[in-house]
Amino acid sequence: MTGRTEIVDWARSCVEDLDFGVAREWLAGGDGRRAVGDLPVYAPRELIHAAGMLPVGIYGGGDQIGIIRGDAYYQSYICH
Repeated sequence: MTGRTEIVDWARSCVEDLDFGVAREWLAGGDGRRAVGDLPVYAPRELIHAAGMLPVGIYGGGDQIGIIRGDAYYQSYICH
C-alpha cells in the first residue's frame, strides 16, 4: 500500500510540473489519446474523463514562472 507521503509527493510533482511531463507521458502511451486543458473551477472534469480524454488543470505558475503580459489577456480582478 502506498503511504500518504508518497501520494502527496506524487501529487505535488504533478502540480509543479510546468512542462506537463505527466500529460505528455500519458499521451505517448497510446494512439488516439487526447488531453484537454481546463480551468478547474469552470470545467466538469468528470465529463472530460468520461469522454476518454485526460483533463489537465491549468493553474498559475506561482513563483516558478514570470507572467509578463497576463494583464493584456485577463481582467485585473480575477484570481491568479
